[in-house]
Amino acid sequence: MTHGPVAVERLDGPAAARAEAAFRLVYAEVFADPPYHETEDGVAAAFRHFRRLTRTPAFRAALARTPDGTPVGIAYGSPPGPDARRWDRLTEPVPDDLRHDDGHRTFVLRELAVRGPWRGHGLASRLHTALLGGIAATPVLLDAHPQNTAAQAAYRAWGYRKVGEIRPGERAALHDVLLLAPPRAVCGVAPGHRDDGLRMRSPGRLLSVGVAARRSCWGQGLGRAGAGVPSRTRGERTSAGEESVMPARTLKDKVVVVGGASRNLGGLISRELGARGAKVVVHYNSDSSVAGAEETAVAVKQAGGDAVTHQADLTRVAGVEGLFDAAVEAFGRVDASVNTAGMVIKKPMTETSEAEYERMFAVNSKAAFFMMREAAKRIERDGAIITVVTSLLAAYTGLYSVYAGSKAPVEHFTRALSKELFGRNISVNNIAPGPMDTSFFYPAETDDSIAYHKSSSMNGELTKIEDIAPHVLFLLTDGWWLNGQTIFINGGYTTR
Repeated sequence: MTHGPVAVERLDGPAAARAEAAFRLVYAEVFADPPYHETEDGVAAAFRHFRRLTRTPAFRAALARTPDGTPVGIAYGSPPGPDARRWDRLTEPVPDDLRHDDGHRTFVLRELAVRGPWRGHGLASRLHTALLGGIAATPVLLDAHPQNTAAQAAYRAWGYRKVGEIRPGERAALHDVLLLAPPRAVCGVAPGHRDDGLRMRSPGRLLSVGVAARRSCWGQGLGRAGAGVPSRTRGERTSAGEESVMPARTLKDKVVVVGGASRNLGGLISRELGARGAKVVVHYNSDSSVAGAEETAVAVKQAGGDAVTHQADLTRVAGVEGLFDAAVEAFGRVDASVNTAGMVIKKPMTETSEAEYERMFAVNSKAAFFMMREAAKRIERDGAIITVVTSLLAAYTGLYSVYAGSKAPVEHFTRALSKELFGRNISVNNIAPGPMDTSFFYPAETDDSIAYHKSSSMNGELTKIEDIAPHVLFLLTDGWWLNGQTIFINGGYTTR
């Protein structure tokens, strides 16, 4: 029962109220364990409060279920509501000018829980993403039990920072008040974290410390990676004489899933990522690629990064989900994905069989779609999704109808997803290389066609994988402001 895909659905208040039994089942099981020891009376009280919350306009929830409908994870929250007395419950006083909060400046994540057998597969991260989707400009507050070290580590990996302490009740343990600042704040958000033992505790006892937290966080000069990390690098002086700044972007310790990484472009990108200190999930498709994938992983580690390999058929949705599960299992989160996997057929349309058509669209279109979809689910904030397509998208030519045709939908997927992810600082782009000098290219070509392809570039050569990799690295770092684009990198082979 612990295997198979788990669906995560976001619910409004009325829908969550109808699903109360599912939320209650997960809650009662998870919070019966230490350090919470929730009783039946405690569960009953929590769900009286749950019912009240579901009737508030801004309430939202997320529910994870297995294919047979078994609830396995929950998350829910709402704004705290206007109540100036909540400031008095902090163990440290706040200035009077910060006590005036209308109850709408923050969102309170009241509960997040995953049942034991389903932990360790990124489900908590998915619940967190589903719950907070669309409110990225709002600070998020929660309080966390100090003895739940796994949950504390997860929250901090997601970008939460401690801003105070609170005792939810007279007999309750002292809890840490944690803040997730908006993505454009200096206290940025680190992407997801493995959800072993992830449980957040305090039904209805969270408070908004939005203004104070923002002042505390921003005033300390915290960077995206946390306390003590400069958030900016020094730049040139502005016309006003002040020094301008640019964001510091690095691949150090970033977790990148690379599709088709056993050789050619995917292998080179993986090695370059390793040289910059990234953690790479090296995907390969078939048993024949095992050795190449292992060699890539070794090269990543030797270059200074870290790597794991994972075999998956990306034309199966379960295979794509398993690839990202492997990333979370190995490294705790996903920061970016680069999909180089593809297949080419060159023949007249009149000679293309149904089986060839279906296979090409499965590899070049379906797999690309679900790689992008899964990356969007797993990357919390401040990430990148890159897909390799083809410069033939801008060509007027025959014989590549099913190849270029099966790559063409990816442009539309990219535009749509890049728009849907607004507010999370995740860029989505395509790179369209010219014909590349790799083993992928030659089987479909003749000597004459190879000569023609070469003659169509500005220096009479095919595109080299070394010409493409730097642009991928650029999109993963300083090129973050590019979004929703297909970039043709081909020496003038085609233009648009």
